[in-house]
Amino acid sequence: MQRVLSSKDRLEQIASDIIMDMELKPRLKAGRGNAMLVAGSIPEACRFFEIFSKSGSTLASKCAIVTSYKRAAPELTGEETGMGETEKQYVHRVYDDLLGDKSEEDYEEEALRLFKNEPGQMKLLIVVSLCERRIRA
Repeated sequence: MQRVLSSKDRLEQIASDIIMDMELKPRLKAGRGNAMLVAGSIPEACRFFEIFSKSGSTLASKCAIVTSYKRAAPELTGEETGMGETEKQYVHRVYDDLLGDKSEEDYEEEALRLFKNEPGQMKLLIVVSLCERRIRA
C-alpha cells in the first residue's frame, strides 16, 4: 500500500496542486501565509522536496524538510546492491545535497525560524507524520 501511495505520479500530482494553490490563493501568493505538507515517510518527504526543488516554481527555493532523520555514514554500510540506489542511499544523498556542511539541527532551526517569522521566505515545510516517527523510533 505504501508503494502505491508514494508513487511518483501521485506525488507529482499532489505537488502540482500545492504549487497551484501557492500561486492562486491570495494570502499564499502575497507571502503572508505558508503551509505544511505531511509526508508518510522520510523517503516520501525527500521525494516531495526534490519535486518542489525541480519545479521551477517559487517553492523551489522556499521549502524545507523537517524530520527526525540524522545523517550517519555507517547506516549505508552493506547497502550496495548493484541494482541502483537503495532507499537509505537515496535519503542520505538528498540530505547531503540539502544540508551541505550544515548540521541537521542548524538547518531545521533556520527553516523553522523562517517558517514562523518570515512566511514569504519559507512557504512550505515538509514534515513526516508522527505515526511514522514512532514506528522508526
